[in-house]
Amino acid sequence: MAGFGRASESGWRPLGRRLALELTLGTTLTRDSPARTTPTGPAPEIYPPGQWPVEIRTFSPMTHVSGVSIKVDLPRRLSLQADALNRPVATFAAEVTYPGGKRMPAGSHRPGNWSFPVLVRYPFGRRGAEPFFGFGPAFRLRQAYRKVSPFGWTAAAGVVWRAGSVEIAPGIRLTRWGPPRLPWGEQFRRSQAELLGGIFF
Repeated sequence: MAGFGRASESGWRPLGRRLALELTLGTTLTRDSPARTTPTGPAPEIYPPGQWPVEIRTFSPMTHVSGVSIKVDLPRRLSLQADALNRPVATFAAEVTYPGGKRMPAGSHRPGNWSFPVLVRYPFGRRGAEPFFGFGPAFRLRQAYRKVSPFGWTAAAGVVWRAGSVEIAPGIRLTRWGPPRLPWGEQFRRSQAELLGGIFF
Protein backbone atom coordinates (compact mmCIF):
# COMPACT_ATOMS: atom_id res chain seq x y z
CA MET A 1 0.00 0.00 0.00
CA ALA A 2 1.38 3.40 -0.94
CA GLY A 3 -0.52 6.25 0.57
CA PHE A 4 -0.53 9.59 2.24
CA GLY A 5 -3.15 11.20 4.36
CA ARG A 6 -4.32 12.83 7.51
CA ALA A 7 -5.67 10.87 10.46
CA SER A 8 -8.34 12.77 12.34
CA GLU A 9 -10.00 12.40 15.69
CA SER A 10 -13.55 11.10 15.22
CA GLY A 11 -16.56 11.85 17.39
CA TRP A 12 -17.14 8.11 17.52
CA ARG A 13 -14.17 6.75 19.46
CA PRO A 14 -14.20 2.97 19.91
CA LEU A 15 -11.80 1.92 22.65
CA GLY A 16 -10.90 5.59 23.04
CA ARG A 17 -8.74 5.49 19.92
CA ARG A 18 -8.57 7.30 16.58
CA LEU A 19 -10.65 6.43 13.52
CA ALA A 20 -9.26 7.16 10.02
CA LEU A 21 -11.08 6.93 6.68
CA GLU A 22 -9.07 6.39 3.50
CA LEU A 23 -9.89 6.68 -0.20
CA THR A 24 -7.84 3.93 -1.87
CA LEU A 25 -6.47 3.75 -5.42
CA GLY A 26 -3.88 1.42 -6.89
CA THR A 27 -2.86 -1.15 -9.44
CA THR A 28 -2.24 -4.87 -9.61
CA LEU A 29 1.36 -6.13 -9.74
CA THR A 30 0.47 -9.63 -10.93
CA ARG A 31 -1.70 -10.93 -13.76
CA ASP A 32 -4.90 -12.74 -12.86
CA SER A 33 -4.41 -15.58 -15.34
CA PRO A 34 -1.47 -17.03 -17.30
CA ALA A 35 -1.17 -16.27 -21.00
CA ARG A 36 -2.10 -19.18 -23.22
CA THR A 37 -2.27 -19.89 -26.95
CA THR A 38 -4.95 -22.18 -28.35
CA PRO A 39 -4.55 -23.65 -31.89
CA THR A 40 -7.70 -23.63 -34.00
CA GLY A 41 -8.88 -25.69 -36.95
CA PRO A 42 -10.92 -24.99 -40.08
CA ALA A 43 -14.44 -23.72 -39.50
CA PRO A 44 -16.03 -23.51 -42.99
CA GLU A 45 -19.44 -22.79 -41.49
CA ILE A 46 -18.06 -19.52 -40.05
CA TYR A 47 -15.02 -18.47 -42.15
CA PRO A 48 -14.35 -18.70 -45.91
CA PRO A 49 -11.63 -21.21 -46.96
CA GLY A 50 -8.16 -20.01 -45.96
CA GLN A 51 -9.43 -17.21 -43.71
CA TRP A 52 -10.11 -19.03 -40.46
CA PRO A 53 -7.93 -18.18 -37.42
CA VAL A 54 -4.76 -20.19 -36.96
CA GLU A 55 -4.53 -19.60 -33.20
CA ILE A 56 -6.07 -17.49 -30.43
CA ARG A 57 -3.87 -15.98 -27.72
CA THR A 58 -5.52 -15.00 -24.44
CA PHE A 59 -3.74 -12.91 -21.83
CA SER A 60 -4.53 -10.93 -18.70
CA PRO A 61 -3.26 -7.33 -18.50
CA MET A 62 -2.70 -5.40 -15.30
CA THR A 63 -5.74 -3.58 -13.96
CA HIS A 64 -6.74 -0.89 -11.47
CA VAL A 65 -7.91 -1.14 -7.86
CA SER A 66 -10.12 1.38 -6.06
CA GLY A 67 -12.11 1.54 -2.85
CA VAL A 68 -12.23 2.79 0.72
CA SER A 69 -10.53 1.75 3.98
CA ILE A 70 -11.22 2.31 7.67
CA LYS A 71 -8.44 2.10 10.26
CA VAL A 72 -9.02 2.00 14.01
CA ASP A 73 -6.20 2.25 16.56
CA LEU A 74 -6.17 -0.56 19.12
CA PRO A 75 -4.23 -1.06 22.37
CA ARG A 76 -0.57 -2.19 22.34
CA ARG A 77 0.15 -0.13 19.21
CA LEU A 78 -1.98 -2.42 17.06
CA SER A 79 -4.52 -1.15 14.54
CA LEU A 80 -7.41 -2.80 12.69
CA GLN A 81 -7.86 -1.96 9.00
CA ALA A 82 -10.89 -3.00 6.94
CA ASP A 83 -10.99 -2.42 3.18
CA ALA A 84 -13.66 -2.47 0.50
CA LEU A 85 -11.81 -2.74 -2.82
CA ASN A 86 -13.15 -3.02 -6.34
CA ARG A 87 -11.03 -4.86 -8.90
CA PRO A 88 -11.63 -7.33 -11.73
CA VAL A 89 -11.32 -10.99 -10.79
CA ALA A 90 -9.80 -11.49 -14.24
CA THR A 91 -9.23 -9.31 -17.28
CA PHE A 92 -8.92 -11.04 -20.62
CA ALA A 93 -7.93 -9.68 -24.03
CA ALA A 94 -7.85 -12.00 -27.05
CA GLU A 95 -5.48 -11.75 -30.01
CA VAL A 96 -6.32 -13.77 -33.12
CA THR A 97 -3.69 -14.87 -35.66
CA TYR A 98 -4.88 -15.44 -39.25
CA PRO A 99 -3.13 -17.23 -42.13
CA GLY A 100 -0.08 -15.27 -43.26
CA GLY A 101 0.71 -14.14 -39.70
CA LYS A 102 -1.77 -11.25 -39.54
CA ARG A 103 -2.79 -10.54 -35.94
CA MET A 104 -5.87 -8.66 -34.77
CA PRO A 105 -7.33 -7.93 -31.33
CA ALA A 106 -10.61 -9.74 -30.69
CA GLY A 107 -11.91 -7.76 -27.72
CA SER A 108 -11.54 -7.67 -23.96
CA HIS A 109 -13.51 -8.58 -20.87
CA ARG A 110 -13.23 -6.62 -17.59
CA PRO A 111 -15.64 -7.93 -14.95
CA GLY A 112 -15.38 -5.90 -11.75
CA ASN A 113 -15.49 -7.54 -8.36
CA TRP A 114 -15.46 -6.42 -4.70
CA SER A 115 -13.04 -7.79 -2.12
CA PHE A 116 -12.98 -7.10 1.65
CA PRO A 117 -9.60 -7.65 3.35
CA VAL A 118 -9.40 -7.20 7.13
CA LEU A 119 -5.91 -6.75 8.61
CA VAL A 120 -4.41 -6.34 12.03
CA ARG A 121 -1.40 -4.02 11.65
CA TYR A 122 1.63 -3.71 13.90
CA PRO A 123 4.39 -1.05 13.59
CA PHE A 124 8.03 -1.85 14.40
CA GLY A 125 9.42 1.67 14.93
CA ARG A 126 8.52 4.60 17.15
CA ARG A 127 10.12 7.63 15.49
CA GLY A 128 10.71 8.73 11.94
CA ALA A 129 10.21 5.90 9.47
CA GLU A 130 7.92 3.27 10.98
CA PRO A 131 7.84 -0.11 9.21
CA PHE A 132 4.62 -2.03 9.62
CA PHE A 133 3.27 -5.48 8.88
CA GLY A 134 -0.37 -6.54 8.59
CA PHE A 135 -2.11 -9.87 8.26
CA GLY A 136 -5.69 -11.12 8.20
CA PRO A 137 -8.51 -12.78 6.27
CA ALA A 138 -9.82 -11.64 2.90
CA PHE A 139 -13.27 -12.08 1.40
CA ARG A 140 -14.64 -11.35 -2.07
CA LEU A 141 -17.96 -11.41 -3.88
CA ARG A 142 -18.08 -13.92 -6.73
CA GLN A 143 -19.91 -11.54 -9.08
CA ALA A 144 -18.19 -12.41 -12.35
CA TYR A 145 -16.95 -15.97 -11.81
CA ARG A 146 -18.80 -18.04 -9.23
CA LYS A 147 -16.34 -20.94 -9.23
CA VAL A 148 -13.43 -19.02 -7.69
CA SER A 149 -12.97 -19.13 -3.92
CA PRO A 150 -14.55 -16.27 -1.93
CA PHE A 151 -12.09 -16.71 0.98
CA GLY A 152 -8.36 -16.10 1.39
CA TRP A 153 -5.59 -14.54 3.45
CA THR A 154 -3.86 -11.22 2.91
CA ALA A 155 -0.65 -9.64 4.16
CA ALA A 156 0.65 -6.08 3.87
CA ALA A 157 4.05 -4.55 4.50
CA GLY A 158 5.33 -1.00 4.19
CA VAL A 159 6.75 2.04 5.93
CA VAL A 160 4.88 4.97 7.48
CA TRP A 161 6.43 8.44 7.64
CA ARG A 162 4.66 11.00 9.83
CA ALA A 163 5.05 14.77 9.77
CA GLY A 164 2.61 16.17 12.29
CA SER A 165 -0.83 14.94 11.29
CA VAL A 166 0.28 13.90 7.78
CA GLU A 167 1.00 10.24 7.02
CA ILE A 168 2.87 8.80 4.03
CA ALA A 169 2.76 4.99 3.84
CA PRO A 170 4.12 3.14 0.77
CA GLY A 171 3.85 -0.64 0.69
CA ILE A 172 2.46 -3.70 -1.05
CA ARG A 173 -0.44 -6.09 -0.48
CA LEU A 174 -0.23 -9.86 -1.05
CA THR A 175 -3.34 -12.07 -1.14
CA ARG A 176 -3.65 -15.83 -1.43
CA TRP A 177 -7.15 -17.09 -2.28
CA GLY A 178 -8.47 -20.55 -1.49
CA PRO A 179 -8.74 -23.28 -4.14
CA PRO A 180 -11.54 -22.97 -6.71
CA ARG A 181 -14.71 -24.94 -6.14
CA LEU A 182 -14.37 -26.64 -9.53
CA PRO A 183 -11.33 -27.27 -11.80
CA TRP A 184 -12.60 -24.60 -14.23
CA GLY A 185 -11.44 -21.97 -11.76
CA GLU A 186 -7.83 -23.15 -12.06
CA GLN A 187 -7.31 -20.72 -14.94
CA PHE A 188 -7.19 -17.91 -12.36
CA ARG A 189 -4.07 -17.42 -10.28
CA ARG A 190 -4.74 -17.79 -6.58
CA SER A 191 -1.94 -15.39 -5.57
CA GLN A 192 -2.28 -11.63 -6.13
CA ALA A 193 0.02 -8.68 -5.46
CA GLU A 194 -1.14 -5.06 -5.43
CA LEU A 195 0.33 -1.60 -4.96
CA LEU A 196 -2.26 0.59 -3.23
CA GLY A 197 -2.35 4.28 -2.37
CA GLY A 198 -4.78 6.36 -0.38
CA ILE A 199 -5.66 9.66 1.21
CA PHE A 200 -6.62 9.60 4.89
CA PHE A 201 -9.36 11.88 6.20
